[in-house]
Amino acid sequence: MNSSRNNFKILSVLTFVYIILFEFILPINKFLPKPTILFESFLHVWQDYSLLSGMLITTGTIYFAIGFSLILLWIFRVFIIKLFLSFQALEVLQLFKSIPVFLLILMTAFWFDGLELAKIIFAILITFISLSRVLAKELSRIKPEYIAVGMNLNPQKIYSEVYWQASLPSLLELAIRFQRILWLIILTYEFVATSFGMGTIMRLALQYKDLGAIIVIGIIQALLIWLGTVTIRFVKKKIAFWES
Repeated sequence: MNSSRNNFKILSVLTFVYIILFEFILPINKFLPKPTILFESFLHVWQDYSLLSGMLITTGTIYFAIGFSLILLWIFRVFIIKLFLSFQALEVLQLFKSIPVFLLILMTAFWFDGLELAKIIFAILITFISLSRVLAKELSRIKPEYIAVGMNLNPQKIYSEVYWQASLPSLLELAIRFQRILWLIILTYEFVATSFGMGTIMRLALQYKDLGAIIVIGIIQALLIWLGTVTIRFVKKKIAFWES
């Protein structure tokens, strides 16, 4: 609670300084627009740049990829956990960290020429691999007492309840952190492949040298990421309530 109040106070002070500095003291510059221009940009950016459509597409792609990947892991959890425990899955999955994401974006954009479905599949694959890597890591860290408690269960139950339940809090925690990375990946994909979304809109604003629109879109993205964080944390408390 105190942390939230301190953050609010800092934000209020920075906002006040920004208004005084850029509205009354500094002339028009290329770094930050005047607050009045920024306010006008909030109004025109929705219509002139079709921001609502782009926002829905980008946000939908990102959180659909996270939700769908988690559901896939849950549906096939027994098979996946068996597979990961039978060989060094973590070492194999860690290899994907060495592949530059930007290269994958360029290759996907080249192969599929900005196809919307390709963007969604690309987001799901990136998310699923990242979550799988965390699952493999957590499986190697499960406390022996958890396994001992489940010894009376049949093997299927051990995989679906003991191993999965012990790993779920970490998977959801990664989803909270990974959404920020996925935002950057999808915005870059849209920017490069001209696949419609907030990334394409930012590219258009950059071409028009519309600084106000760029900052407004950035603020909206920050709010969406914050809302995503709050939502996933809420879900985590509901379905991973056993975490200490």
